[in-house]
Amino acid sequence: MKTILSDVVSRFSRQTENICSESLVLIINESPILKDLFREYIKELSKCKIQLNELSNLRSQVSSQKDQSIPDIEIPGKNGNYLLIEVKFWAGLTEHQPETYLSRINANGGGGLVFLCPDLRVASLINEVRRRLPSGFEIINDNLINIDENKQIIFIGWTTLIQRFWKVIYPSKEEETLFNLYQLKSVIEKMDTTGFIPIQPALFTPLVGVQRDQLIDLLDKIVDKLDKLETSGLSYGGGRYSFMRFFKIKYANHHIPGLLLYSSELWRQYGDTPLYFCLYHNNWAAKNSNLVIEIPVIEDIFEKLNKSNFELIRNAQFKGNDNGNNPISVIPLNVKTNVDQDSEYEFIKNQVEQILNVIEGEKRALD
Repeated sequence: MKTILSDVVSRFSRQTENICSESLVLIINESPILKDLFREYIKELSKCKIQLNELSNLRSQVSSQKDQSIPDIEIPGKNGNYLLIEVKFWAGLTEHQPETYLSRINANGGGGLVFLCPDLRVASLINEVRRRLPSGFEIINDNLINIDENKQIIFIGWTTLIQRFWKVIYPSKEEETLFNLYQLKSVIEKMDTTGFIPIQPALFTPLVGVQRDQLIDLLDKIVDKLDKLETSGLSYGGGRYSFMRFFKIKYANHHIPGLLLYSSELWRQYGDTPLYFCLYHNNWAAKNSNLVIEIPVIEDIFEKLNKSNFELIRNAQFKGNDNGNNPISVIPLNVKTNVDQDSEYEFIKNQVEQILNVIEGEKRALD
């Protein structure tokens, strides 16, 4: 269901980051439960270095006479417990981030800087921030960088934070908090999926297109080289955000249709890889177009794959040119970075062969 905050306010305002930061301030300040929860969460993420024992009210858009930066949220604190929160979606870092913010934290006795961003951006934002830091920092984990003894940078995904809040508030009696949190949750979900990602100069190069084409070429080569994949009468296709190379797998008296898929849509949705091994549930590859491989057979195959430690995306259905009339189940194919072409080909091909070996074993059991 659409909400006023997500559909109306965000549509007519270009200040979505400010709307979300102000909403977060309101929600935490008005909820004793969320105050306690947020305090404990910061303590956990900072490895107990930042302890907001008496959490003051969060303050938004706090300027300083000592610098020109305006962090989205400030939480006053003493003895190493001063906290700044910078709300991000897809916009790049400003000239003050993180250097000026860290200087302000230092001037207030130490503490932490929190970047609150889409979950899918956490890893890349860490890299963006790292490039701006002086030497001597230490990466503790995927969410924490120690700058020195007095300062830390913490990275939190918006969805992760909202889900943590939601889990606690939903069964509580704080109805107004629940309503406000639902509104904020709806905006976050919308921004995660529809927010425009500004083009970054460092990433906007011909190499971006080259790398996509290289992966597609590897999918083509794998289908052409593997004898277990029949391609007679089949070619390739694509959608708005995808490339598909079709094949058939002989299975008992039938052929299971499938494809190797490059999908930026699934990559964006799941965040792991753009490449997928896919099996159709409906057997459009059969001579008789009405002949259908029973879905339980497909499910049996995927259960075997799951037991073989494949990272299976259960129930994912990619809508191709047929608008979803032929449901597809998908398995992610991981990509190895910093290797040459032959190594990358072998790495992806080996994953496909492992899948085919499991299907071959299931076929023999059926026979």
